[in-house]
Amino acid sequence: MKHTQLSGFTLIELLTVIAIIAILAAFTATTLPRVLERARIADTENTLNQMRTALTGYFTQYKTYPLGYGFVKRNPQGEINTIPYMQLIGHHGEEKMYDYFSDGLGLDTDGNGHIGLLEESPGEPPNLKKRPFIYAPVNKETFERFRRAVGENWDGSTWPAAASSLNLLAPRYDAFVLISVGPYQSTAGIVEAPNENAFIASLPDQNFKYQAAALRAYYLATRDINKNGLLDFDYRARTRQGEAKPESYSNPDLRLLPDGTNGPGPIIFHQD
Repeated sequence: MKHTQLSGFTLIELLTVIAIIAILAAFTATTLPRVLERARIADTENTLNQMRTALTGYFTQYKTYPLGYGFVKRNPQGEINTIPYMQLIGHHGEEKMYDYFSDGLGLDTDGNGHIGLLEESPGEPPNLKKRPFIYAPVNKETFERFRRAVGENWDGSTWPAAASSLNLLAPRYDAFVLISVGPYQSTAGIVEAPNENAFIASLPDQNFKYQAAALRAYYLATRDINKNGLLDFDYRARTRQGEAKPESYSNPDLRLLPDGTNGPGPIIFHQD
């Protein structure tokens, strides 16, 4: 009788295949989250560039960027702006143009349980799952006067006395910053002061509290205190280019975010 030998994996071959699969799985588990994060950041950067195009179109037509919510309008009546900036640039309610990372975040972008002045976003459709980017327009001339008055080490907690005579009612707004909560879903004290009530109480004129909050956010968001061309608090600079390392600063404490932590920070986009 002729015997037929069945072919198959030997135990060693089977163990080798299992080991290879385990290595590949471990490699995928390590790299896939980073790949997905980079893809989401790239998507956010693309949206921010589209936002710049829309805001630039508005500026071309009106010679100013849109007012932020709550800003005092420059007219005899001193009206308060209540129209969302997303509506003014024609993207009201378009989730694809909103902050990719803000899913389920609501309005509290720094997780402190308080809705800050710039975190407010009334007038948006209630069924949206994302929120608009934080938007802070400023007048460049006013901002430069402010920065010269306060220097480079202002912590943003209360309004500096050196800027108490600054006129916050700008003739136009010709620079802005947009802030995404980023992968860690936190604006880390850049958008809202640690104690916003104390910040507002310290203002010489509380009628312009929104403009003051925008100046604060712009000051912190565009800070480059070590003059290396990287924004101190931007997520990409802090995680990819080492901006959060103590050795990047003459004073190691300056690497800390405005909320006192040393996390990754939000994604920051500014136009001046």
